[in-house]
This record gives sequence, C-alpha cells and structure tokens, in this order.
Amino acid sequence: MASKLSVSGRLLLVTLWSFSDERGLVSGVGFGQLARLLSVKMPRLRRQLKELEKHLYLEYKLSGLTGRYVPGKAPSVAVLRFRHSDYGTWLPTRHEMLGSLARSGYPRVLFIYQRADDIDRDRELAKSRGRISGLSEAGAQDLEAMVWGRLNKRDRPQGLGEHEPFYLYKAFAAEPQRWQVQNFLIFKLYEYASYLINHFAQRLVKPGIDMVDQVRDRIEQELCSNPALEKLLGPQAPDMLARWLYVFAHDFGREALKEIGRHLDQTSTQLSAEVGKRYTDFLILPGAQLGEIRVTFADSAKSGGSHPLIVHGTG
Repeated sequence: MASKLSVSGRLLLVTLWSFSDERGLVSGVGFGQLARLLSVKMPRLRRQLKELEKHLYLEYKLSGLTGRYVPGKAPSVAVLRFRHSDYGTWLPTRHEMLGSLARSGYPRVLFIYQRADDIDRDRELAKSRGRISGLSEAGAQDLEAMVWGRLNKRDRPQGLGEHEPFYLYKAFAAEPQRWQVQNFLIFKLYEYASYLINHFAQRLVKPGIDMVDQVRDRIEQELCSNPALEKLLGPQAPDMLARWLYVFAHDFGREALKEIGRHLDQTSTQLSAEVGKRYTDFLILPGAQLGEIRVTFADSAKSGGSHPLIVHGTG
C-alpha cells in the first residue's frame, strides 16, 4: 500500500487514518497538532499533505482559521479518499454521487454574506453621500425573520420579543475573514446534515423542522462559542445563532436525502427507511461549483469491489 509515497508521507497517511472516523473524516485534530505529533514543522507537513493530494489519497482538505467573531478558532479538516485503489481490498464498497442542492439553504447562507458585504459598502458610501440606503440591511432582516418563523414555537429562541429584533447578520458583517469563515461554515453545515441523515433520516422527511438538540448543541459549541460574538450581540447570541444555522443544516440534509433517493430510484421516505440498514456512513462534501455536492455512502448490498455511482446533478 502507498508504494508511491515517501516514508514521511506514509507515516502521515497512517496517522490520519488513526484519527479518521468510518467515513474517512479527520476533524478532531488540526494540522498544527499533527505537526507536533509527528515532530515536523508546518512547512514540511504542508509538503507531505501536498504529496498525499498529488497521489489522490485525500478527497478534501480545508485549512483551519481563527475568526474574530464566527466561528472563532477552528481546526483544519481532511477527508481520506475511499476511491483510491489501495483501499479497495479492505474498505466497504461505497457509492459516490455528484449532485446539486440548488433548492437547499445553501444560497440563503451565501445571501447573508453578500448582504454583509453590501452593508459595508453602503456605509462607506454613506460617508460621502450622507445617508445609508438600508436596502441590503432590510433584506438580511427579512431572511432572519423567515428562518425564525419556520421553527416550532418550542424551538424558537427564548426572550426574543416581537419588537426586539436580533439581527444575526451583524456577526458576519463584523467578521474580517468572511470568505474563509464562509468556506468553513459551509463544510460544517454539510457535516451536520450528514449526521442528521445518518442518525435522524426519518425526521428529515417529516414536514416542518424537528430540531435535534444534540446537533444544535454541537453547532453552538463548534461555530458560536467565540466570546467576541457574545460581546458583539449580547448573551443570547450563541444559542440564537446556533438555532438559526440549524435550519440550514436541516435543509441541506432534507434536500440531499431527496437527491440521493432520486438517483437510487427511491423516494426520500423509502430511502430514510433503509438508512442504517442497507445504506450507512453518509458524508456530504462541497463540490467544485456553487451549490454542488459530493456524497459518499456505504451500500451493504454491493460486493466484489468498488463500483462507484457517479451522477451529475441538474438542479
């Protein structure tokens, strides 16, 4: 195995596998921690990671970041490539598909970032023209109100009065690393959606949004626990932002379930009944284009080697 890799590359690959879950996702250890563990400096570790990418041992890589407001300090992420021929003899057969989530919450998350940039530009122009148009800000407020309206009453944030607006886009408008944070945020929301499919698929096919508290708690801890966020928006900010982001993760999971079912000639309800039985270990990753997704999952009915299903979405 890994005959094309250097000795240091092989050691890094084995180390990544030791930290990966059943889907090949390594998210609990950052690249800095890996460098310390392997007693190498970061430039050398980056060269080793590039070597793994060159020989197609990595499916996905995302550098860590330290956001000022959202999400704070976030570790690096790597996903090992199940399709590599070196793994074919000892890994369960997996499907792969390429699809589109054009109808999911993805565009709405990007909308918040676009509005944050528009608001910044509007305020800069206001210094010369003496007024702010407020149109971009109003659009962001409307989106936030729409998200809150979709939650069950018991799942809505406590203490949010009708005449006390809580404009969450301010967290994104204040973040100086918006584009890096956006990429990390999208990856994490896909990860939460994957978790919902793997463990709560039948909730996703029901009408409305049935919040999974375990996922909401993870979102708050991993994306919204930056102390600066609370200083910017008040003590309710972490909980409220986590609930708001949960809606998007739910939308991702629901649309992905429909897309996967469509290509397996099943309804999302039929597919949800087989998740955990025939189909397991779903992992959703961002694709190369906006709104595009890559999905891998194990299929217990397949045998005799890897036979990936590659489907191009039309959404």
